[in-house]
Amino acid sequence: MLDILKGVFALALLVLLLIALNTKIVQKNKAIVVERLGKFLKIIDQPGFYFTIPVVDRVLQTVPLDIQNKEILIDNEFETKKVPLSLKYQIFDVKLFVYAELDSYSKLSEYITQHIQSEQQLTDENTHLITEYAESLGITIIELCVK
Repeated sequence: MLDILKGVFALALLVLLLIALNTKIVQKNKAIVVERLGKFLKIIDQPGFYFTIPVVDRVLQTVPLDIQNKEILIDNEFETKKVPLSLKYQIFDVKLFVYAELDSYSKLSEYITQHIQSEQQLTDENTHLITEYAESLGITIIELCVK
């Protein structure tokens, strides 16, 4: 009888552990991308508690939905100091942002750095090209300016 109770207790503990490890919390202004067996399943963007199926489901990435502020430092070829560039952006297409590149924000930063370094200034043409590239990554650029 004692062995049966130990087995039931161990099984109950294992079930609770699986539930705890597979409970996902989505916070306000965040979205999570869930894959099932390696393929896109859904985007959860409503705050709350969600459960995933162990081994079958996985949370690929958590994405912020609110406006983000970043600073990019760009090397200036004519001076020894770096030029700070202020970038204000928002992710408008979570699936595109996650699947377009391995790290969409890093790719956008590299793209901005390359275009600004070649021109040594932020022109309307540069801004237009950068905005188009950002949209191909699921990002809307709200503001881009040299500080």
